[in-house]
Amino acid sequence: MTSYIGIWKACVVLFVISDHVGLTLPCIPSITILRSSRIVQTQGMSISLRCPVYLCYPDHLPNVTWCRIAGEQCEHVEPDDRMTSWWEDTIENEAIHVVRIYPVQTNDSGLYKCTATFMAEQIVGRVLEVAIERISKPFVSLELNGDGFPECRASGRGSLANISWIPLSDDTNVTTTENPDNSWTVISTYGINDINATSVICLVSHSTFKEPWIWSISLTKYNTCEKCKKSVGCFWILAAFVVFVGSVIGLCVHTTLKIKLPRYKWSPTANPMCQWGLSRFRSCGRTEDPSSSMAPSGEEDNKVCTSDSREPE
Repeated sequence: MTSYIGIWKACVVLFVISDHVGLTLPCIPSITILRSSRIVQTQGMSISLRCPVYLCYPDHLPNVTWCRIAGEQCEHVEPDDRMTSWWEDTIENEAIHVVRIYPVQTNDSGLYKCTATFMAEQIVGRVLEVAIERISKPFVSLELNGDGFPECRASGRGSLANISWIPLSDDTNVTTTENPDNSWTVISTYGINDINATSVICLVSHSTFKEPWIWSISLTKYNTCEKCKKSVGCFWILAAFVVFVGSVIGLCVHTTLKIKLPRYKWSPTANPMCQWGLSRFRSCGRTEDPSSSMAPSGEEDNKVCTSDSREPE
């Protein structure tokens, strides 16, 4: 720890002296690959090996090569038809040399190093790990989505799946999503507004399939739901009409019975209920005004309540 502090102090003193005296510290080119750098990709996709080089003279680009560690040696990576390389624009004395490999195979996995060669000096960067995963068959599903439309979905790694339909439709929507784990999802939604068919067929093609994945789905549920949706308006109109007719008929019946049926008087003196009614209203029968002078006399009350009979007015 003490040695690191001493080196740091020496660097600070040297910087201060050089700043006051006007000395220029020597420029040291370097490769700035981060420690524990790693690239993970799926077979059949592409990778880019990036070698960032700090330059003392931006106009003088070094020669950059790559090697792969095999045991105690680092074997030179020979360019082939799958590789393309270029320099990106120099930013603040740093230029990045890029090697793109497409398509990658599982045997491209390994530990790589880049070497920048200047006139009489070579600089070797840190180790870059490349992991190429085997491609697997995508997961495929076919179902009716929440809106009732057929939806064909494929999820996997590597090359994208291709989705098509039978019969063809101009109202097909395809979306592709790249997930953080380097996987992808392709969703194709089939529009059936203008198609008079009872079922549709989804075809999924992928490099891992010897033949396209084929599956069909019935549109009976969709057609039934559409008929239900179209008949909702008619249903409510019919329900309102029935309620209206029932109300009119009920009003007519009520009015007719009220006119033709006689009104009855009940005597409230022969039983507790009659006594209760008599004490409160002093009337026998269903009169609108209990205090009306048309209320029957007490003898008539006793007579009617005793016999528990009804007399029409």
